[in-house]
Amino acid sequence: MAEGTTELRSPLARLRRDRLARLSFAPPPADAAREALRTRLEADLDRTCAELPQPLAAAAGALLRRYGGGRLGFVELFLTPTWSFLAQQQHRQAERAQAHALLLHLLDDHLCDGQLATDAVSLHLRTAAWRRYEADLRDLAPEWIDEHLVRYFRGLTHGRSLASLDDYLAQARDEAALWTAVPRLIAGPRLAAVVEDLCLAWRLLDDLQDGAADHRAGHRSALWWGAPAELRADWDSTRPEHWPALVEALDAHGVINDRMIEIRRFMNRAKAGADDCGFVALGLEIDALLSGL
Repeated sequence: MAEGTTELRSPLARLRRDRLARLSFAPPPADAAREALRTRLEADLDRTCAELPQPLAAAAGALLRRYGGGRLGFVELFLTPTWSFLAQQQHRQAERAQAHALLLHLLDDHLCDGQLATDAVSLHLRTAAWRRYEADLRDLAPEWIDEHLVRYFRGLTHGRSLASLDDYLAQARDEAALWTAVPRLIAGPRLAAVVEDLCLAWRLLDDLQDGAADHRAGHRSALWWGAPAELRADWDSTRPEHWPALVEALDAHGVINDRMIEIRRFMNRAKAGADDCGFVALGLEIDALLSGL
């Protein structure tokens, strides 16, 4: 590393200290069309950063690079099929909209939970990204974009009353509405349903990976909602150092296995839906990801 520089550390970095944190989808196979698409999406986000007034522009670009930890492009942080479906039917305005949907979802998530400082850079970047996303979608799909925006903000603001795992997943579906507008535009509700199922599978896997952090923070994830009452009470009352014992109890009660079954179910349904829509390459990509589990 050059003298005077500091190592980039992504806010998404995890300490892989327990077996749940080490769970992962397999990397997708190399694909030239997907890589070319990723380059275009990254360029769309770079332009949005560059259009901010200086010095915000430089700081916004640095923020996106920091999320990649110096190793990954920003778009590579997201489950590949949530954007790679665009490679089959090139549509530049739709590509730009989906790139900004990815950025907005992450910014909103991290601004709301405090992982990202609410400073001039993050707020102006979020505003610029939203204007770009909304303008593109209102131009492309004015008749139904509001439906997606209402659902997204209902999920983001926890507008549903949660009483079960099904309610928790319904909230996750609402949050996914930001990412399903473009696939709906490209190939109708069936492709939107594919991306929604992918989002649910990814949410469940993320909840498994982040189990220790969620327990430490008192966050009620899919692990909590899927647990019996006595384990929910243990989750709420035990100290972080007792997490390994809680994992064993969750495992013994089948909670972890049930979530893995659901992840595979959502991924398999997404693959079948992609095939039905004629997105065969997308279906193969989903299959490859699932092989990691």
